[in-house]
Amino acid sequence: MIAQKFGRYDIAMKTDAEGNPILLFIGKAGDDGMIKGDHFSRRLQKDPEGKVIKDHWDYKGKV
Repeated sequence: MIAQKFGRYDIAMKTDAEGNPILLFIGKAGDDGMIKGDHFSRRLQKDPEGKVIKDHWDYKGKV
């Protein structure tokens, strides 16, 4: 997990083995470090050569 501040929001990203972000949490971090806000999931598909075919973010709701 990579935690950062972006403007007035706290964000946390989980990456895959290649370093591409696949999960995103954006909102306000509590005292325990957990973010209260929105959750997004990335859909990333590649062909056998490694070229990106599909790349988009899906909104998964509030956390």
